[in-house]
Amino acid sequence: MSENIPIVNRWCCKILPVSDIVYIFSNYRKSEIHTRDEMIPVYYGREEIESYLDGRFDHCLKGLIVNFDMVRDMKDGTIRFMNGEEVGLGRGSFIKAKQKFAMYIKNNKKTLANRALL
Repeated sequence: MSENIPIVNRWCCKILPVSDIVYIFSNYRKSEIHTRDEMIPVYYGREEIESYLDGRFDHCLKGLIVNFDMVRDMKDGTIRFMNGEEVGLGRGSFIKAKQKFAMYIKNNKKTLANRALL
C-alpha cells in the first residue's frame, strides 16, 4: 500500500495520489482510473493496482473497485460519487456493495464525521 500510484502511459506520466481515486474499472490488463477530474487509462492488471490501495477501497464487482471515501450515497441500485458520477449495479451486487459500505461507515464514523466538517 502506498500514498501514490505511478502512471505511465502513452498520454501522460504522473504520480497520482491514491486519495484522488474515485473508482477503478479493470478488464484484464487494461484499467480505467476515475479521479475527481479525469479518467486515466492504464495497462495495469487488477492485482498490480490493488497493491497500491488501502482499506478505503473495496470490490463491488469483479472489475470495479470503489473508494468508499468518495461515495456520496447508494440507493436504487446506483452508487453516486462526490464528483457527480454514478455507477449502476445489478441487484445482487448492489446489496453486497451496500452492506460493505454500511460496515465501512460503521467502522469509520468518527473519521467520516470529522471529514464532513472540513
